[in-house]
Amino acid sequence: SFKYTTWRVLYRACYGCLAILLCYVIVFGDTEQCPSLFSFLFRQIFGGILLQLCVLRLLDMIFTKEIILYPHKIAHTWRFGLRRDVVFTSSRFGAQQTISYSSKRFYPSRYSNFFTPILGVLYDEYLVESEDVRIMNKYLAEISGRDLSTFELSGGSVSLRSFLKEENTHE
Repeated sequence: SFKYTTWRVLYRACYGCLAILLCYVIVFGDTEQCPSLFSFLFRQIFGGILLQLCVLRLLDMIFTKEIILYPHKIAHTWRFGLRRDVVFTSSRFGAQQTISYSSKRFYPSRYSNFFTPILGVLYDEYLVESEDVRIMNKYLAEISGRDLSTFELSGGSVSLRSFLKEENTHE
């Protein structure tokens, strides 16, 4: 298991608060600048959705207690008692790395990647100590039967139809 590093979470939370403030201004700012009904609705709908996503991501980041890796599943626990498990035999894996974040996501294969924050396990490797990330990636490679390079991204993204390699699904 691993936990987020406190100072990294606080640093990222500052950016999250700025994003929330910007979205708040977009949604609740001066509406007289909108020349048409379409631009007004676009601003309200797009800004509102973005505002909700920013708030939920900030709360998820702050209240995450730990990510636990088991031989057959991965679990995300929060400080107030909630827990979400994803079983590997019926899960997909996706990862994306940019300059500002490196996310890993596990989600049930019957659902779309879009629902990962709700139904899956999503975590940001930049909020974790680098040694913990190396150990976690090593264990993920062992459990899935895949090469370690699949989990150690160097810019870009990876999306696996099934987290486990096809020949490991019967174990």
